[in-house]
Amino acid sequence: MSVKERISTEPEVSNWYVSRLGRLLKVRMILLANAKPATVLIEYLDGSRYTISINTWNRLGLISYALGEQIKECLDV
Repeated sequence: MSVKERISTEPEVSNWYVSRLGRLLKVRMILLANAKPATVLIEYLDGSRYTISINTWNRLGLISYALGEQIKECLDV
C-alpha cells in the first residue's frame, strides 16, 4: 500500500495515527451507521477523548503512526 493510500484512510480500532501537528492519537471506537463508519472516538496521549464524525476524520489528513516510522527510516531522519 502506498503512502498516499495510507493517508486519510478509514480508522482502525487500536491503531495509532499522527496529526499534521505531530500529535499522536489512538482510535478507541468506531460507531457504524448503515454498516459504514459514522463516528470515531479518538484518544490523545494525555488521555483526552473526543468523538468526531467520519467526515471530520477524513479532513484531518492523519497518517498511520507505524507508516510514519517506516517513512522516517527510509529518509534516515
